[in-house]
Amino acid sequence: MRDIEDEVVRRIEGGLTAAPFTLAHCSSTVLARTCYAIVRALRPKIVLETGVAYGVISAFILKALEANGQGSLHSVDLPPLGRDTNKFVGALIPQSLRGRWHLHRGSTRRVLPKLLPSLGAVGVFVHDSLHTFRTMEYEFATVTPRFAPGSVLIADDIQDNAAFRNWVDRSKPVIAAAIREPDKESLFGITYVA
Repeated sequence: MRDIEDEVVRRIEGGLTAAPFTLAHCSSTVLARTCYAIVRALRPKIVLETGVAYGVISAFILKALEANGQGSLHSVDLPPLGRDTNKFVGALIPQSLRGRWHLHRGSTRRVLPKLLPSLGAVGVFVHDSLHTFRTMEYEFATVTPRFAPGSVLIADDIQDNAAFRNWVDRSKPVIAAAIREPDKESLFGITYVA
């Protein structure tokens, strides 16, 4: 994990100075490390994430999949509008890890209904796209019926609305926790579904 963390930091310091969107779009180190640890522990065949931006979480997940020797990451991203934004989506992901990465461009409402049937069971789902109640509710409701036994749902910025709390109340996961991200002053949620 330290290798990918060092690589991501080097890439941030060396290559995002002309980027069209701010580093505020990057996830916290605590969240990225958590995703790495979960993927290493569960060894999922399919990881699905919504929201990529520069690809901090993506890079950590892909490094964990490489260490596991199995699995693939499917990412859905609708990047911010602007000049040259496409070349910055996933810019922090090393080329050596991209063989397990599948980027699907577009809104989750357009992409997920077509993508999910082709993936099979999802072992880990990471929500880090638009953090509106409507989007989070939609993604949770659309993805969780596709969970493999023993799956994990991780959602960033859960403090902004009640979508995560509502999903936990309805779904009754075995474990549900909210974790403070000290470097962002926000919360991410994590659940384990048997």
